[in-house]
Amino acid sequence: MTASAQNRNPIIDASKGLAILLVVLGHAVQAHTQDFDRSLLFRFICSFHMALFFFLSGWVFNPNSHGRIKKTMLRLLPPVASWYMLAYILGGFYKIESLSNYLARFFARPDAGLWFLWVLAFGLLAMMAGRLLELKIGKVAYLF
Repeated sequence: MTASAQNRNPIIDASKGLAILLVVLGHAVQAHTQDFDRSLLFRFICSFHMALFFFLSGWVFNPNSHGRIKKTMLRLLPPVASWYMLAYILGGFYKIESLSNYLARFFARPDAGLWFLWVLAFGLLAMMAGRLLELKIGKVAYLF
């Protein structure tokens, strides 16, 4: 067994698997229910599934490893930027608004497309800041 396999927590892994299944189920309800936003199952699942997955991912995230934050950001942010630029071009937004207005809207309301990558990136930055503050002021740092 490798060192990384020995350090894995099977309860966290199973919980992340459950969160992934809930994401899939939520999308299945969304795809197959005409008025999905009124579905109690959809609303229940979507009320916590991504937050659960992000929480579990942050629980096992180690920002102290060399270059981990930079590597993670380089993995998360390019798809977000690519998605928004592609949407701008293919969606014809360039015909109705300038690129600067479109990008300003993107930063003001990043809730379309790959929003979860944007949220995960900022969550990881917040976790890193919390861990750095923890060294100075203790566990109360996470309240900030």
